[in-house]
Amino acid sequence: MKKKIVLITGATAGIGLETARQLLQEGQFVIIGARNLEKGQEKLNLLKEYSSDVDLVQLDTTSEASVSEAASYIESKYGYLDVLVNNAGLAKEPRAVSELNLDDWQKTFDTNLFGTLRLTTAMIPLLRKAKEFGNIVNVSSGLGSLNNMTDNSHPYSKFAMAAYSASKAALNVYTIQLARDLEKDNIKVNAVCPGYTKSESNLAADAQPVEVGAKTPVTYAMLDKTGPTGGFFSQFGLQAW
Repeated sequence: MKKKIVLITGATAGIGLETARQLLQEGQFVIIGARNLEKGQEKLNLLKEYSSDVDLVQLDTTSEASVSEAASYIESKYGYLDVLVNNAGLAKEPRAVSELNLDDWQKTFDTNLFGTLRLTTAMIPLLRKAKEFGNIVNVSSGLGSLNNMTDNSHPYSKFAMAAYSASKAALNVYTIQLARDLEKDNIKVNAVCPGYTKSESNLAADAQPVEVGAKTPVTYAMLDKTGPTGGFFSQFGLQAW
């Protein structure tokens, strides 16, 4: 497989950082997006132990200025982008759904939906210039599946994370519609669920290690031109929305 230029958001911790590490080991060129440049530089140095084919860009997907500057940087330095992994997300749910206020909902949607939309829109011109085809991977969740939510036998139906689940359901709709729209531009768009994974905010004993959680984003970031578009995938394969 030809070396691809991959941008990963939220790449200084958890699934994003591990996705970057695994893609570097697969021989890809990775640009890590970091809201905090100091933390980003620390992770950049760590990733350079695996490959020198890694770069850093300051990127806060909730900021129009930050997104615009990141797009300009990638365009001026590389001229194109092959893969965008929209990994940055907010999963904190401070209260029960009946007690969530508008600010709680807005903070979650600003990152999980509007931040993804803002960055993706800015990167589409660069993805159109991809060497073979453009590829967008939206890191979603099975918690955004209406099927899972309404199936009382499914473990995800027990999670009380209304704003997070709603934001991921909206992200899934965006994925489907964007895939249809960009098919004419030779750009694939898929949503992936990494599964219940350990992170800085989730230290549950039954959560899978981050090395496992990153495998699904990595797999779909490395699709070939015969790969799918407009799907919702987990480590178990194609899932019901």
